[in-house]
Amino acid sequence: MPVHNSEYNTVFGKTVYDFRNMDSLSSSNTKVKYNTVFGSTKIILPPDLPVHIKADAFFAAARLPSGNTVAFGSANYNSESSDTSTSRLNIVASVVFGELDIQQ
Repeated sequence: MPVHNSEYNTVFGKTVYDFRNMDSLSSSNTKVKYNTVFGSTKIILPPDLPVHIKADAFFAAARLPSGNTVAFGSANYNSESSDTSTSRLNIVASVVFGELDIQQ
C-alpha cells in the first residue's frame, strides 16, 4: 500500500495503522499527519523505512521508536536511514489527552 500526503484523526477511540507491508512512498517527501484527541493511536512502521517524526503532546503520552516519551511538549525522531535516503516519510503527530505509540 503506498502512502500519500494525508491526515488521519482519532477522537474518543483507538486506531492502529500498520504500514509493515507498505510498497513504497508516493513521492520523495511524503507527509502524513496524525491527530489524536481523547483516544489512542498506534503506528507500526517497517524497520528499514526512512522516517522523520515530530510529535506534539499536551497532557498525553507520545512514544517514539527511539523509546523517548513526551507528555507535554514536543519530541523528534529520525531513523538511521532518513538522512541518506532520497525518499523519506515525514510524520507530524499531535496528541491531546490521549496516547500515541509509534513503533519501527
